[in-house]
Amino acid sequence: MICTFLVTLSCKNNKNLILEEENFDVFYDRFHSDMEFQMKRIQFPLEGGSAQVEGTIPWTRDNWITMKVKIYDVDKNQYEVYYERKEDVFIQGFQLRESGFSAEYRFKKIDKKWYLVYALDTNL
Repeated sequence: MICTFLVTLSCKNNKNLILEEENFDVFYDRFHSDMEFQMKRIQFPLEGGSAQVEGTIPWTRDNWITMKVKIYDVDKNQYEVYYERKEDVFIQGFQLRESGFSAEYRFKKIDKKWYLVYALDTNL
């Protein structure tokens, strides 16, 4: 009887662990405020890059520009802003009005944790 109780308890604990997924809003806040955490949650080599007139430079750990401003806080008077949230993906972007500068970023849930998987900055 004790064995049955322990097995049942163990299954319940494992079931709770299996169902636990990272909350996007908590992740997103920490991603923009904790630079060490940010670097751990970027999947390098990162798709996208920094597109310049001379060509596109791939993002690496060494040339990554830290993201500090959440899309919700971007100045909408200066930038056209968009974002879309789905169950496993969050896409955000902005464009400086009347210029060739824009950016798009994609976050994806992988194994129940959120990661930045794509970043394209365009300055043409």
